[in-house]
Amino acid sequence: MCHVHNYLNDFFCLQCHREICSHCLFMATSPHQSHDTVRLKDYLASVLRKSKDFSQMCAVVQRKYERRPSGKVREAVRAKEQALCKLVDKHVDRAVARLREVQQRVKREFSAMLYSNVQQVEGCQDSMLRKAKRGKELCLHLGRAADKAKVRDIVEAAKAIEVAYTELDQ
Repeated sequence: MCHVHNYLNDFFCLQCHREICSHCLFMATSPHQSHDTVRLKDYLASVLRKSKDFSQMCAVVQRKYERRPSGKVREAVRAKEQALCKLVDKHVDRAVARLREVQQRVKREFSAMLYSNVQQVEGCQDSMLRKAKRGKELCLHLGRAADKAKVRDIVEAAKAIEVAYTELDQ
């Protein structure tokens, strides 16, 4: 029954999703006048049809998914799984072995580079020690020449010290 007009609800408003009476549908002031409407019994029949179709579809899906795989299917799946696991393990083991080879090569190259650098540093150190020793000897020679007041020896020693200092500074 219509709560506004007290008439039997014979129609259904598709926009408002509610039952309406003929007065609600045909009155000029009715908000439902421009809406799409259908007879209530037709709407209910349509809903029941859709419900029945949906129920049948659910039954088909249920039957399809209620079936359990047979023992043979399960065994085949397990066998495939084991084969795939072995294949994955094999590929991972190969990759790990290659990474280990790369790791060892990098270690060897790094050690060789470090050893080479140490040799260079030691070579530079030896050269610097020789130059420092030579500079010290030249300073002693200059000191002796100064003690004897030999100008010519002092000038030569000063030039040699300057050269040695330049070499040492590099």
